[in-house]
Amino acid sequence: MISNLESSCKELKMKTASLQLKNKNSEILVLAKFLEKLSLEWKEISKHTSSLNLALEEAISNVINYAYNDEKEHLIQLVFSLNSKELAIQIIDDGVEFNPILKEDSKSDLPLEERNIGGLGILFIKKVMDQLHYERKGNKNIFTIIKNI
Repeated sequence: MISNLESSCKELKMKTASLQLKNKNSEILVLAKFLEKLSLEWKEISKHTSSLNLALEEAISNVINYAYNDEKEHLIQLVFSLNSKELAIQIIDDGVEFNPILKEDSKSDLPLEERNIGGLGILFIKKVMDQLHYERKGNKNIFTIIKNI
């Protein structure tokens, strides 16, 4: 029997895929390979692959490097949903609560020596994606980035 979600996705002609990564920097390569394969299957996103890859690399690197206060292995879930208008990617982690949308934009027009450390990656994500959403559910960060297709 098809689940309600799968049934709804078929009715809406929505495509879905998911990927689970460990909180290790080496997983960035796994993500890049996955996105490359996905863009071959989902032709609608192929012209956005480079910007999606950079935005996801930045978001996942931030989770890997800053979300965890321990040395334990953690899993980061990515859920990709594509409809005729947009690609939504949910990044779900069990790290410390952090809303990247509230992060003050880095002043990229200032000389290097006058800039604050950090924040350029989040600024980049804000610039290349069309929508950003954040919520905290239980002990999970759910950061959703959306690209219009």
